[in-house]
Amino acid sequence: AEQGLLADIASDCVNFTETFDGSQLEPEVLPARVPNLLINGASGIAVAVATNMAPHNLGESIDAMCALAQNPDATLDELMKYLPAPDFPTGGVVTNKQDMKAIYRTGKGAVALRGRATIEHLSKKGMDRDAIVISEIPYQTNKASLVEQIADHVNAKTIEGVSDIRDESDRDGMRVVIEIKRGHDASQVLNNLYKKTRLEVKYFVNNVCLVENKPTVMSLHDMLNEFIKFRVSTIERRSKFALEKAQDRKHLVEGYVAVLSDADGVVKIIRASKDGPSAAKQLRASHGLSDVQADAILAMPLRRLTGLEADKLEAEMKELKDQITYYQGLLNDKSKVVQVLVEEAQAAKEAFVRPRKTSLESISESIIQNDDEPPKDNIMTLSSRGYVKRICPKSFDLQHRRTRGKRMSKLRGGDELNLAMHCKDTDQILFFSDRGRLQKIPAKAIPQSELNTIGVPVTSLLSTFAKRNQNVTAMLATSMTVNDVSDDQVIVMLTNQGKVSVAAAKALLGQKGKNVIKLEKGDRLKQVLFARTSDHLYITGQNNDDKAMVLHCKVSDFRVVRSACRPIVGIKFMGDKAQASPAAEESEAADDDDEDEDNDNEEDDDEVLPSRTAGMVLITDERLQSASEDGPWLLYLTRNGKGKLVPADSYRVLGRGRAGVTCMKFKKKDDALAVLAVVDRIGPDVADEILLSTTAGVANRLSVNDLPQRADPNSQGANIIRLDDNDFVKSVNVLSAEDLSELAI
Repeated sequence: AEQGLLADIASDCVNFTETFDGSQLEPEVLPARVPNLLINGASGIAVAVATNMAPHNLGESIDAMCALAQNPDATLDELMKYLPAPDFPTGGVVTNKQDMKAIYRTGKGAVALRGRATIEHLSKKGMDRDAIVISEIPYQTNKASLVEQIADHVNAKTIEGVSDIRDESDRDGMRVVIEIKRGHDASQVLNNLYKKTRLEVKYFVNNVCLVENKPTVMSLHDMLNEFIKFRVSTIERRSKFALEKAQDRKHLVEGYVAVLSDADGVVKIIRASKDGPSAAKQLRASHGLSDVQADAILAMPLRRLTGLEADKLEAEMKELKDQITYYQGLLNDKSKVVQVLVEEAQAAKEAFVRPRKTSLESISESIIQNDDEPPKDNIMTLSSRGYVKRICPKSFDLQHRRTRGKRMSKLRGGDELNLAMHCKDTDQILFFSDRGRLQKIPAKAIPQSELNTIGVPVTSLLSTFAKRNQNVTAMLATSMTVNDVSDDQVIVMLTNQGKVSVAAAKALLGQKGKNVIKLEKGDRLKQVLFARTSDHLYITGQNNDDKAMVLHCKVSDFRVVRSACRPIVGIKFMGDKAQASPAAEESEAADDDDEDEDNDNEEDDDEVLPSRTAGMVLITDERLQSASEDGPWLLYLTRNGKGKLVPADSYRVLGRGRAGVTCMKFKKKDDALAVLAVVDRIGPDVADEILLSTTAGVANRLSVNDLPQRADPNSQGANIIRLDDNDFVKSVNVLSAEDLSELAI
């Protein structure tokens, strides 16, 4: 510290002022050789003025300062090659590296700082689970307070998946261990810790400094330039001080040399004088000395008159002349001053430099993910009581028809599996409530679980639904962003009463936590699908009899809307009122477009009408035009486990608002059509499969070639899955050969 801050304190290179009592002098500023304000940072509040300057690495700060001193025209990008970001003494990770340039350019901004955490696998004393280990915490964060904050979130269930927290820090360093429950994704838990605790903080930069006693917001260039000006000033003042000192000494040495040639005469004059002043007067007169030289000779010991001392004086004279020449050249050449500045700064760097502690990354606010890992397939399940989880499809073995299947979800008493959907772990999941509200979250925000776990409450992930007491009735998975969506891509929404709304995908994907459809009293949202306006739409429904109906229409039969509006009739049921004309329905939907799209369909006391639709599927126009014996096929499954494949081209296009045609008859009165799916093709060279799910959480994986084919639309179908008592078919997912090859199953 002395070398870097006080080395030149006695060389008159800074101004001094009296202390508070006037008894002593103190420097107004230390003659630092390194940019201490930039290195150590500062924080303070005054009247209407505040400053908050981040600390930086000593070596990087010196390198940046030297680069600017040697090249005053250096750009910010060039300086940031040496000084890329702050370096905090507690380490951590700066996650918004991309924002550093703006902060250094303006002197203001926020540094996103994370603690350093790794995921370890613990395997000892019968324990086999993952753990998050925190080894560094953000700057100005208290470890005990952080641990307490994490525990509070775990107890409040705002952070799921933590089984234990303990502080194992010792003399070797910090180690806070957070054990993860089995079936939970440690990466997702860590991401929640970053989002909800002080494991990630924002350090707000406000580089306010006093420049000529005036508060000024300083950019990186400003701070380094001011320090360079200060260093140039101190070096010049120090050099001037040393020059004057050398010149004064040279003047004395010249006097010594002058009297050494007449030592006897000098002694004679001194002995003949009655006192010191008269002796000095005689010496000045006889040898042409100045007052200072005469006084110095009178104070000189006699041993200085020896021949050896004469040699020393001559050597000193030569050295003094060299010093004077050096300092005069330095003061007359700014480039030499800069060279001294750089040399002294580099010497300080070599003496005190330490490696950078804070690393730099660019991390988005989305889920932490290794870009080198390919997306993984998952099955997303949701129970009627709102428990959601992700499951790996590898958990299910391939089985045959009429087998029971394997339990895919642990359900508490009275709970049933409501939805099951295939997705990638990199997808965004769009959740739709029964009242038509949309909220989306990353797939990885949902913990990956084992088969014997119940999952996590979906309300803990969907705050908008929780506040309004709404239930999830539909899910969509997508890897697209708003910018990826084309104009002909739409989202088709089907209600329990057979109404349909077609909305522009670009408009809906840009929404968050808003209503996307306006429902009539008693109606609820049933199903949602991505589509193109040229696709063919098959809607299934059931009247109060022993048969189900299917309607073949086209997506283009419906007007595409860009905001929440009332749906129009898709499939018509017996007993429905006279159908309004298409023009009248379109006009009503258009009027709804002008209403407030965020107005909830919330009539809490309305009676929910029984659902009369089983679902809908889409087939592209190109695929239907190329239909053959191999497919495409419509797969019908009843709630009692019967199913069949029917060629999709068996049904002609009728258009929307029609009753459709019979697609399946039921032998038992308690049976009904449960789900509808599309099987693209079958045959000996086809490896596609289906994953069938039941209300009891049982799943069965079957080859599409095992499914019975029926040319007669009125046939009943065959048994597909063996069900336990009070268990019913709930959903089906078609897994293509490509998906299965990625899973290696």
